[in-house]
Amino acid sequence: MQRFRREFELPASSETVFGLLKDVDIQRRKALADPNCVGAEVTVDDRGDQVVVVLRRDAKPMWGEEPNRSTLTMTWSTGSVADETRRGTWVHRQHGQEKRSSAEGTLELRSFGAERCRLVTEGYIEIRVPLIGRRIEKKVAKVMASQGASEREFYLVELKKR
Repeated sequence: MQRFRREFELPASSETVFGLLKDVDIQRRKALADPNCVGAEVTVDDRGDQVVVVLRRDAKPMWGEEPNRSTLTMTWSTGSVADETRRGTWVHRQHGQEKRSSAEGTLELRSFGAERCRLVTEGYIEIRVPLIGRRIEKKVAKVMASQGASEREFYLVELKKR
């Protein structure tokens, strides 16, 4: 099992950034910004005490002709928090590989005043493949941790549109 953490700050309130995180069109555009993504579908279910964002993604096939399908589910708490921090969890499933891989973790959107917040994503990746699983885990975790810069840039562009 390989753990990772990525975090970045944005020049906006946590409520504004949360609006981006649960916006269907923005999340779909974010997925499609990845050159490997060939299709994306996003749903948002506001349950009152929770907001569940589900991203179903098709990526270019690694081999064969079938797309590489995955689902990312982010569940955010909407409860009132004294320190203006919103917390959640995420689970990523690679379809067809559920018995061989798993990835999940936590999300935190913390406010630092009226116009600044930090998004923190932590989690683990586990690849259950004899001999090479740990090497794959390290590579995937490194990619996950490094995606913070491009994710931040994407959200900065979206914030400028508002």
